[in-house]
Amino acid sequence: MIHLVKLTETDKRILITVFLVVILVFLLIGLVVNIVRKIMAHQGRAVDTYMYDLVKAKVITRPSEFRRIGFIKNFRMIYKNIRLPIILLAIAFILCLVRYIFSGNSFFATYFSVDTGIGSLFYKWDWANAEKASILGIPTIFPSQWPDALNTPHFEGNFSSIMAYISFPFLLVGLILYFRHLLAFISRSIQTIKLSRKVFQKNLSNNQNIQ
Repeated sequence: MIHLVKLTETDKRILITVFLVVILVFLLIGLVVNIVRKIMAHQGRAVDTYMYDLVKAKVITRPSEFRRIGFIKNFRMIYKNIRLPIILLAIAFILCLVRYIFSGNSFFATYFSVDTGIGSLFYKWDWANAEKASILGIPTIFPSQWPDALNTPHFEGNFSSIMAYISFPFLLVGLILYFRHLLAFISRSIQTIKLSRKVFQKNLSNNQNIQ
């Protein structure tokens, strides 16, 4: 006789939660991939723009010339664009250095700490000690209920935390802009190599008459 597996209400809630989390993760991954593709496509078209007149005027006649000039323009563009994120990161570094000199708290050890870093601005939950749920009697890695909060957002008045608060916006914006411009640089480099092969390619596949 076959006995059907019966799920308790707790099992159902856990399965639904896991299912929703998995969907959310895939949606976030898809969103990030879509943003990266759009940036790469936009930056790829930039190569077409700044190389078009040179090719049309026959200033460039060989693939090697196309790549050389394309790379020069690409390096000039990233040099111009990357100055702002470098300045922001330099400010963040100086603030962190001052923080270390006057408080003795290093970046890696205490910057994200609840007591002496930016960790005090965010929620922190006790995931490690949360009771784990079971499905059909089988233990899982998922908590049976939301864990207790170890920290709620608040401001710490000590020097180390204040310097971390000030430096964090510079650090965050600088890193975002830096990686965006780095991705744009890579995209333009790839497009330059592709176009250098395509623009000067001889193709008779369309059976056009040779003038």
